[in-house]
Amino acid sequence: MMAQTPATRLEAYPQPARGRTRAVAALVVALVCLGVRWPLLSQPGFIQDQVYFLHWASLAERGGVAAVYGPRADGRPWCNYPPLYPYVLRSLASVYRTGTGKPLDNAVMADVAGLRLTAETAAASALFKMPAVIADAMTCALLVVWLSRRASMKTATVVAMLYGLMPAVIFDSAVWGQVDSIPTLFSLIALESVLRQRWTWAGAFTALAVLTKAQAVLIVPLIAIAALFSGRRAAGAAMRVVAGAAVVAVVLLAPLWSVRENVAKAYTDAAGYYPFMHLNGFSAWFLANPLTSPRLDALADHYRRDDLAILAGLTPRQLGFVSFGLVAGTLMVTVARARAGAGILRQAAAILPLAFMVLCTQMHERYLLPALAMWAWAFVPSWRWWIGWLAIGAVAALNLVWVWEQPLIVPGGAALATWTRHTHAGIATGVYCAVLLAIVLMMSLAAMAKRPRPDIMA
Repeated sequence: MMAQTPATRLEAYPQPARGRTRAVAALVVALVCLGVRWPLLSQPGFIQDQVYFLHWASLAERGGVAAVYGPRADGRPWCNYPPLYPYVLRSLASVYRTGTGKPLDNAVMADVAGLRLTAETAAASALFKMPAVIADAMTCALLVVWLSRRASMKTATVVAMLYGLMPAVIFDSAVWGQVDSIPTLFSLIALESVLRQRWTWAGAFTALAVLTKAQAVLIVPLIAIAALFSGRRAAGAAMRVVAGAAVVAVVLLAPLWSVRENVAKAYTDAAGYYPFMHLNGFSAWFLANPLTSPRLDALADHYRRDDLAILAGLTPRQLGFVSFGLVAGTLMVTVARARAGAGILRQAAAILPLAFMVLCTQMHERYLLPALAMWAWAFVPSWRWWIGWLAIGAVAALNLVWVWEQPLIVPGGAALATWTRHTHAGIATGVYCAVLLAIVLMMSLAAMAKRPRPDIMA
C-alpha cells in the first residue's frame, strides 16, 4: 500500500522562480479559457433559465434579495436557488442599468424569451453568463497552481487547459448560461484550503458553496473529517471551520431573516421539487426510464415518478438515497481510517459527485459537472485516471447536447443532437452513457477498496 500524505503535512512550497512560471502559466490558461468563451457570451442561453435569472435579478434590484423569495400564485417562492446567487443577480441588474442606461424590465425579458437579438438582449446574455465564465477561468488558473505542486508544470498546465476546453464545461457556462462552475470553484477552494490547513478559509468557502447550490453539501462531511483528524489541534481546526462558515452564513442570511422559511425551502424542497426518476440526466435511473429525446414540455406524461413504491415498499427516491448513503458512508469511513490523508481526501472528493449523479433520482444533465472539476483536482499520472476523466467528460457533453441543441452557437450542434437522439443497435444513447458512468463509478470504488492510495482508479 502506498503511504498516504497526511492532511496535516503541507507540501513543499515552490522556489520563487518556479512560482513566477506558475503564475504565468495560470494566467495564460485563464486567458485562453476566457477567449474561447468570449464569442459565445452574447448569444442567448437556455431560455427558461435565463428568463428566471433575469426576473430574479429584476426583483432583487427593485425590492432587495428578500423579494426574490416572495410567494408566487401557487405558494412557492419565486426563487428555488440558495441565496448567494440572487445576491450576484442583484449586482448584475445594477451593472446592466449602468452599462445600458436602461432598467432590466419586462420588455427586455420578453425579448430574451422571444429569442429577439437586440443590443439589450445581447448585453443581458453576456452579462449574466459572465460570473460562471469567470469562475471557469479561475478554476483553470487554480488547477495550474495546485497541480504543479505535485506534478510537473507541463502536466499541470495540460490538465487545467483540457478542463477549460472541455465541451461540457464550455457548454454549461458560456452556452447554456448556468452557474454550476461557481459552487464548484468554492468547493475546490474549500478542499484545497483543508490540505493547506487554512481551516477558517475552508469553512468560509464551504459555506459559500452550500449557499450557492444545495448539491455542494456533499463536501461537508469531508471537511468535517479532515478537521477532526488534523492532529493535536483538531479541536481548534474544527472551531475555525465552524467560525468561518458561521461568518459567511450570518452575512448572507441575516438580511433574509424575514423570508427565512422560503430560503430554507431551497434545501428542504430540493429532494422533491421534480419527483421523477431522472430529469434527463444519464444516471443509473435513466435505465429504468430510458428516453430517446428529452420531453421538457410534458414531464408527467413521459417521466416516471420517484415517489411510488417499487421494491419492498421503498420508492426509487429512497432507494437512491440509501444507495448513495452507503457509498458516501463507505468513503467517509475510508477517509477517516486513513486519517484524512491528502491523497485519499482527493480520491473521495472525486468519487462523491459521480456517485451522487449515478445513484440518486431527479438528476439533471448538469449535475455531472462538479465531478469533472473534482477529478481534475485529484489528478494522478495514471491511465485509469485519464480514462475515467475523459469518459465522464464525454458523457457530460453528450448529455448536455442531447437535452438542448444549439445550432446557432455550436457548429454542428443540431447534427450532433440528432445523432444522440437516435437509437444505436436499438438502444438509446443515454443508456450507453448511464452504463459507462456506472462502470467508472464501480471501478473507482473497487480500486479504493482494494488498495487505498493517493490516486483515482490506479
